[in-house]
Amino acid sequence: MDPERCIESVLDAAIETSADKIHYYVFPKGSSNYEEVDYSNPTQFDANSFVVVLIHGWSQNRSTLWYELLKNMFNERASQYSIVETDCYTVNAVGGFIGEFVVKLIKDRGVPIKNVLIIGHSLGGQVASFVGKKDYELLDEKLPKIIAPDPAGPLFDIRPESDRLNPSDAQVVHVIHTNGGVFGFLRVCGTIDFFPNGGSHQNGCLETILTNVQNLTSAVFCAHHRSWEYLIEGLTLEEKFKSRKCSSYVDYETTKITCTDEYASLGVLNLTSTGKYYLDTNSKSPFSE
Repeated sequence: MDPERCIESVLDAAIETSADKIHYYVFPKGSSNYEEVDYSNPTQFDANSFVVVLIHGWSQNRSTLWYELLKNMFNERASQYSIVETDCYTVNAVGGFIGEFVVKLIKDRGVPIKNVLIIGHSLGGQVASFVGKKDYELLDEKLPKIIAPDPAGPLFDIRPESDRLNPSDAQVVHVIHTNGGVFGFLRVCGTIDFFPNGGSHQNGCLETILTNVQNLTSAVFCAHHRSWEYLIEGLTLEEKFKSRKCSSYVDYETTKITCTDEYASLGVLNLTSTGKYYLDTNSKSPFSE
């Protein structure tokens, strides 16, 4: 077996799961109290629901910090959002099962497809890809939007586009690259791709590693986690993180020959812009310059 096929087989063996191993917890419209959702009968949803599905990354669970912060941000933003926290650990199969759950909300509970938003960080961004693929397979209609803060890169960077996050997975695939080439996916994989500080390394993270030796694991993931920190800050204040459409970060920083007069902000939920957008950030919160 060639090395690429070997790596694919190892990944596929690690992702075997079943629908009953995925747990769903909903915070109904503006509530700070969660209810576990019965997959077979998700009565917490109806035709008036605006559903945000959160999908965590590798080795995480629903206690991950960004779940809590993003849930609170949506509740403060408006009371109509029903936040669904998924608790799972794998990729292709899990994405398909979550996709079937979303279809159940649409077909059985009457949730309009336009009211569904999928957000997945790291490995969760790749899981979100398979949610989109499954929903298109079952509904013949694409989900309106997937947001992927720094989707996972290792192993996925050798997969064909059809077997990872790509621009066809939803009407809008909104990607924020912050640790590309390390823990994140470096290349364009959305309909709109944001590359803060070039997309691989983030301002202030080297200092975090050097001064946080006792918690080195957290420090090493600093740039990877900046993606959801930028997203939450951007969603809170949509005019922040103004980004310019360019062909590369080098051009954005220097000649700007290929840059256009098109700008977009990475925290705007109803973005329809396409292409590669670049920006610089501060080294600590608030990150938007």
